Amino acid sequence: MSDWFVLGLLATAFYLYECCTWTPAAALACMRRPLRRSWFAAFGSDLVGNESGGFAFSDPMTLSGNVIHASQWPLAVSPDGVSLDHHESDRFWPFESIRTISADDKQVRFDGEVVCRAVSETHAAALAASLEKTRSVELGARSGLIRASLRETFDDGAVKETWDAFLRSSRRLSMLAALPLAWLAVITPVAFFVIGPLGSWPYLLAGLFISGLIVSIEFIKVHRRELPHGADRWIHAVSMTLFPIAAIRAADRISKEKLSFFNPLAVVAVFCHDPAGMSLLRRHGFDLERNGAQADDSPSAICRAWYRAEKRSAFRILLKSLKHDPFAQPAKADESLTSYCPRCHSQYGEDAGECADCSDVALVRLSSADARRDAKPRKRKRA
Repeated sequence: MSDWFVLGLLATAFYLYECCTWTPAAALACMRRPLRRSWFAAFGSDLVGNESGGFAFSDPMTLSGNVIHASQWPLAVSPDGVSLDHHESDRFWPFESIRTISADDKQVRFDGEVVCRAVSETHAAALAASLEKTRSVELGARSGLIRASLRETFDDGAVKETWDAFLRSSRRLSMLAALPLAWLAVITPVAFFVIGPLGSWPYLLAGLFISGLIVSIEFIKVHRRELPHGADRWIHAVSMTLFPIAAIRAADRISKEKLSFFNPLAVVAVFCHDPAGMSLLRRHGFDLERNGAQADDSPSAICRAWYRAEKRSAFRILLKSLKHDPFAQPAKADESLTSYCPRCHSQYGEDAGECADCSDVALVRLSSADARRDAKPRKRKRA
């Protein structure tokens, strides 16, 4: 029996590994906390891993979609053209010079040239479709189209509606995903005890294969419906058929790409209402707000400045829909503390001028009144 116990431990270890999802460093992973009903969010660079990303671990007890990936769009878009959204790049593509925009795997291409790499195939396809739509309209209509597209990515109402629709669409898949789990955890031990390993193992192995095949067939249907641009569905289906433990987490393979179109800050605003979620929203929102002026007047810098101004506007609309302001002054942790960092909310005494943890962030004086007496929650406003 010791050998079967070791085999059970190996199966458990493989299942826990399937609960881990690799997250690129620049992508946000929003995952269910194990054994809780709440969600936790972190960027891949902050998770356990390496400089390329980290592993997100989600709740092993829930099978209805436990991990979500979201990422900033790697491109800045203005009515005149497109540039890469980081200061080091001076590349700029005027819309008039672009003939074709396409998505190939996770890459976005202009006239066959690789421009950037997205976090997923779905993300790349959505970005390419949005750029093609912008390119195809007249110059005067582009600013409104880009503005509407940006605000859509920050729309917390659209995030919730999309997620609820996915849960309804994948309910049958989540139920079927319990078949391999029940076969391994219940039927197999009972058969071993009643019939014995030698007499039951061929039938148990066949049943395990069939359960994985059933999940894979349903997975293909849901994947084709929810992620029409995902070309890796057959690879996932084959792997789940041959390795039924992976089929238990079938819904995660779809949920992680379902909200990739939306901005990570909107995803955090919808799923993470705890102090950790508000802290992440505040830190990255603060960086977005202060990441404005550029000394360069090149076409790429002008494009980024216009795009980031519209992005900040969309973020402010998102803030208005929240019940609590993540930038509100924190309550004093101690009467001797007189100032706080507006980015991380660390508190300091009289002699501190800048935050020790946040680069070049001036401290703000704490008011004498306790600002953490939240008034009545504001009604949610639609963007």
